[in-house]
Amino acid sequence: MVMDYPFKYIQGDIHPTIKGFELCRWLATLIMPPESRRGFVPFSGTGSEVIGMLQAGWKEITGVELKKEYVLIQEARCKYWFNEYKKACYQTELEVQ
Repeated sequence: MVMDYPFKYIQGDIHPTIKGFELCRWLATLIMPPESRRGFVPFSGTGSEVIGMLQAGWKEITGVELKKEYVLIQEARCKYWFNEYKKACYQTELEVQ
């Protein structure tokens, strides 16, 4: 089963430990410091933790991954969810005015 992907893979999951965004967002909320919202994700895989941190409100996130195929997936997923995040922030800004 592919979780939280904005697109589908023909051959199914290629990462052995894909996590859902709800779990990653919840965990990121638990560990988020009150002031410095900078995070580091070693072994970031296909980006679930990075996206969860973005959704939880972290301002600067650095993910590190060794495998090129995971990096390519992570880049696509992060780009998609970052654009969704910007749209949501823009919409909220319009509603507040």
